[in-house]
Amino acid sequence: MSQSPSSSAVLDNPREFDVFAFVRNQQQACGEVLVQDLPRILNEVTPDTLAHHSALRWTVTGEIRQELAAGGKTVAVPYLRLALQGQLWLACQRCLEPYEEQLAIDIWYRIVESNAQADAVSANDEQVEVIVGSRRFDLIDLIDEELLLSLPLVPKHAQNKKSPSKRGMHRSHDFLSGVALAIEPTSGEVHRRHHVSPNGYYRGKQVVKSNND
Repeated sequence: MSQSPSSSAVLDNPREFDVFAFVRNQQQACGEVLVQDLPRILNEVTPDTLAHHSALRWTVTGEIRQELAAGGKTVAVPYLRLALQGQLWLACQRCLEPYEEQLAIDIWYRIVESNAQADAVSANDEQVEVIVGSRRFDLIDLIDEELLLSLPLVPKHAQNKKSPSKRGMHRSHDFLSGVALAIEPTSGEVHRRHHVSPNGYYRGKQVVKSNND
């Protein structure tokens, strides 16, 4: 069972906000982000078309769901929904000309407080996207990552059969291995997606000091 958002919120800085409080208060916020502010996506779009890109529209919603836990008890579980719409100009790999790729993302994440909790959720339900929350959560970085996963593996002009996306291949990899990996942009470490890296980095920021510091 879930409840509707209780209030609308204005995120003064979507790159740094308390996602726990946002979800706990079941708030909703919306805004726009430019392609120029998404470093991963900048590497994918055609440079000559940057001026033609419109802002991408996003909406985030916090929700508390009542779910059954072990022993038949009902517990409150925090979720965050990200909805994103827009277009990106990509280079067609067939004709090498730019084309407009329509994108629409609508995904729910379960918010947890630690890597141990994330591991426990992943072991019980591989279909649930899990995020280790933060009181300095970077929504724009999450949007950048999700957009990248939503891009087609081989960009092409519209055709009858839709090309598989990077997210689709990512899902296949999850199903086969049980572990989704990511590369930490600051340190270059390979680590579990949505987890703190071995040297304490998460989404480009050091959130835990390593033993060498």
